Amino acid sequence: MRSLSPRLALGTLLGLTLAASSPASADSNTTTTHQTQTLLNHPSPISPLIQMALSSPTGDHDFVQYQDLSGWQNPVQMGPGNEVDFLADFDGSVVAEGYNGLPTLIYTAVKGLPISWTIPYTDGYESQALAYSEDNGTTWTKLQGGANVPVIPRPPYSGNVVTGFRDPFIFRNTQFDSLLNISSADEAMHYVSMSSGLHPSQPGLSGVEFDQAGPRIWLYRQSQPGDWLNWTFCGPLLASRINTTFVTPGSGWAGTDYSDGNNYETSQITNLDFSGDASLSEGSAGMGFISYGAESNRTMMLYRLGHWTASAGINSLPINATVAANVSTSSSGVELVTALEGVLDWGLAYACTGLRDETTTTPRRIVYCWIKEAFTSQDQTKFVTQWISSLTLPREVFVKKVENVVNNQLILQNASWAILNTTFSSKDRIETIPVDEWKNSSVLEKQGVDLVMLGIAPARELVRFRKDANDSFHLDAEACVSLSPANLTTNSTDGELKVQVRQGVPSGTNTSLVDELYVPLPHHPASRHYEISTALRFPPSSLRNTTSPFSAGLSILRRTQPNSNTDIEDITIVYHPANESIIIQKRTALGPKSVLTAPEIGKLRLWQFAGPEGKVEDLNMRVFVDGSAIEVYINDVFVMTTRGYYWYQDSVGVGFVYQLPHGQDVEGMRVEWRNTSWWEGLIDAYPNRPKDAGQLIRQDIGYPEPTNNPNAQGIVYNGTGPAPTFPNLG
Repeated sequence: MRSLSPRLALGTLLGLTLAASSPASADSNTTTTHQTQTLLNHPSPISPLIQMALSSPTGDHDFVQYQDLSGWQNPVQMGPGNEVDFLADFDGSVVAEGYNGLPTLIYTAVKGLPISWTIPYTDGYESQALAYSEDNGTTWTKLQGGANVPVIPRPPYSGNVVTGFRDPFIFRNTQFDSLLNISSADEAMHYVSMSSGLHPSQPGLSGVEFDQAGPRIWLYRQSQPGDWLNWTFCGPLLASRINTTFVTPGSGWAGTDYSDGNNYETSQITNLDFSGDASLSEGSAGMGFISYGAESNRTMMLYRLGHWTASAGINSLPINATVAANVSTSSSGVELVTALEGVLDWGLAYACTGLRDETTTTPRRIVYCWIKEAFTSQDQTKFVTQWISSLTLPREVFVKKVENVVNNQLILQNASWAILNTTFSSKDRIETIPVDEWKNSSVLEKQGVDLVMLGIAPARELVRFRKDANDSFHLDAEACVSLSPANLTTNSTDGELKVQVRQGVPSGTNTSLVDELYVPLPHHPASRHYEISTALRFPPSSLRNTTSPFSAGLSILRRTQPNSNTDIEDITIVYHPANESIIIQKRTALGPKSVLTAPEIGKLRLWQFAGPEGKVEDLNMRVFVDGSAIEVYINDVFVMTTRGYYWYQDSVGVGFVYQLPHGQDVEGMRVEWRNTSWWEGLIDAYPNRPKDAGQLIRQDIGYPEPTNNPNAQGIVYNGTGPAPTFPNLG
């Protein structure tokens, strides 16, 4: 059910963020608050708002340390319980200067449950409400004291045809202004994206014709610049058909062929260039960027890069959907012409959203995501642990250029990359060439081609982990560790590094066994809070070579003193070049009855460059381990977030791992590891919070609004007794 998902909302408000979930605490695997994540609790479908400053106690915007604006003892600044939101509050976003020039939040106010794309929708269950702060975000006042006066009361169509209507994202965009002929004025034009979809009509379910149904991101603009109470519907920014993707079918670059699903959630909108955020640049700077959660049989965080273009607004909508009465509309809109689509995070991260950071020389885009848990019975576990879920580390997103890639059939797909038009592109302008147009051009004879794709990397401030580490380890810069199947027959050594051979060990699934080489590093971190990095080099002949199905990578949280092949425990992060997959294997002692042990799998291509050497790019891996939270970053284009729940106290080892199918006579390839280092002792993200985790989680059940909240005393409806009167939608 929709109501059981923790909601994440982040916005730029004088350097603070808002998160629609419940009080923060520590990681259950560690009983410590020395974390780089915001750990959130969600024991109720009623989601209040927590807010935390993005600045350190010194006031610096470092994206490393945070403080609770009203103190950790009173984490809930605003929750449901008024006429406008008597059941729940979902996602929203913030601007620093909005209604009456004050910090302003627009969020989804919920008056009816359940809500899901799998069941009929009821218009009015979700509306978009406004709140503002008169004390720089410490407390929030709902519009008219929480009266039923939402600023966007209902979905744009009548007849209960949408799959959802939530997660308003407020933004400015100079390219949108130009496309919509909005002239400069004293007040800037603000836009809101709404995540939604259209049901296909079927017996018992209102909707539209099947070929016109599917997930949507709607665009709203202020009816007049500076008007925060009235909004005009401008049609779809992105319209997809049910269970499809932009990418070439069968390629897997967006996860599955049906990844876009039935309903979109938690969208964010901006422009990106090679440096970062270009949303307020003059002219057609960079590329249009949308990220969104896609709900289907497998819910994922996806993104698209492309080019904004003018649209016909409501006239571009399905002709059999009827605009509801009293909805202000426009026949001028904006839509994204997609150039590429990919997966924003291949693992457990969801509800990603971002902010524009202008503290650097060139503005950049910072993105956070919510990390789900991986318990088999998540709803039951949260009552035992008194908290659930966390936030990822801050991530920078941008357009990345990969130059002089071999010009062959491998680039000729709709995928998570696009061909750069080098003739018309520049530092401030990025143009791409559609695959079909490239196929029909004479440039096919070129030896090399430049590609663009989404760049994603840990925020640069996180290098502070290395500077302030308690301990660190570095292999000699000139050292190269190499492994191949030949090592299976020899317990070879290389100085302090010894190769351990294990035959027929689990690979992370119940049915698959591997023969494994493991090289433990001679020194491992003392805690489970560290960063580790390494660079792997694969031979070009191993890529997409199905006759050599080996994998190689890192093993972390590994038992240092196992008794046999059956009681090993670790998390392995390996690359399988035969099918271009990153695989995280969870060989945990807890087992599938307690935690989810199925491998996490994502797609990654190592590009080969034009030239006589035929060089293939290295696989540069950075892994952050923070209790049970694990974030894997590769080549600034790939992210996978997962959970690693350990059992044994000696599961602290780290090292290199090489795997082959058990008992098969296969032709393995030699892999090299270089530039390996780790830094232990991540920084206390909340230095003002108590170090006793118990103090953070001893809270009353439910979410009473704090005593200093200026909202009028409204109805508090906890699901028992008569519900408040449902509003008249007109």
